[in-house]
Amino acid sequence: MKRKRNIHKEAFSKIVKYEIAMGRKDARDVSDQKEGYDVVSSDRNIEVKVTSSKTIYPNVSLEPTAWEKFRKDPKAWLYIVYNFDEKPRLVMIPRDQIKVFQIKIPQPRTFIEFPPEIKRELMDNSKPLEEAS
Repeated sequence: MKRKRNIHKEAFSKIVKYEIAMGRKDARDVSDQKEGYDVVSSDRNIEVKVTSSKTIYPNVSLEPTAWEKFRKDPKAWLYIVYNFDEKPRLVMIPRDQIKVFQIKIPQPRTFIEFPPEIKRELMDNSKPLEEAS
């Protein structure tokens, strides 16, 4: 039986390589360790969202406990990887910038919404993820 491809683990690996290339040599995948983040380094705790879609979604969701940890952590970053199957693009958003987005908190998830103009700006400022891989 053929195993289903895990694009999340592939994305985490690419993010670790990217972070190391950016000088954060201690970056590592902690997604299996229940730390509340997917990738950590000495100065960043990164929640990674990944999609094969050619665009970022109008929102991303976090579990309530992950959102509580994220919003209180000054080292928290949200990385969105999109167009993963073709030419992955990376959007990096520091925690403090998340505050400018509309937040909806239906149970049981927290949705961070990106209005169309913010979504366009994020995509315009995204970086090719393959540069560092």
